[in-house]
Amino acid sequence: RGIQIGEQRGIQIGEQRGEQRGIQEGKAQLLLQLLHLKLGSLPAEVETRIRSLSVDSLELLAERILTLNALPDLIQWLEIH
Repeated sequence: RGIQIGEQRGIQIGEQRGEQRGIQEGKAQLLLQLLHLKLGSLPAEVETRIRSLSVDSLELLAERILTLNALPDLIQWLEIH
């Protein structure tokens, strides 16, 4: 019985982590699309950095995206966060 409970808990944790990862990846992809429209092509290292941001940081960037005017503004924001 204890093993079954442990297995079920492990499955739940794995599902939660997968769900969170999917949310993070989806937000990152949407922000990258918006940033491409606003700023044009982004350097690969900037895209990689955005993909590695936490969900909280991605949400902060989503709020900031309206006031970003150029790539240096985005790079500066990434350096701070």
